[in-house]
Amino acid sequence: MWQGMAPKGKVKIGDHCWIGINSIITAGVTIGDRCLLGANSVVTKDLPGYWLCGGIPAKPIRPIKYRDDVTTP
Repeated sequence: MWQGMAPKGKVKIGDHCWIGINSIITAGVTIGDRCLLGANSVVTKDLPGYWLCGGIPAKPIRPIKYRDDVTTP
């Protein structure tokens, strides 16, 4: 059961992130606020907030722009 593995750090996930199914996030990674992570992605490095990210390894694909006039009920 003990394989001698030590954690490299904590995983930090920002507010309002969407993480696709079967995605893998490795230790010591930070994902920014409102980041969209595609399905089956493998996150090995930090990802910026407000970006659509994906792939193996995951990388930023394009920025996401949110409307300012959205109101919550």
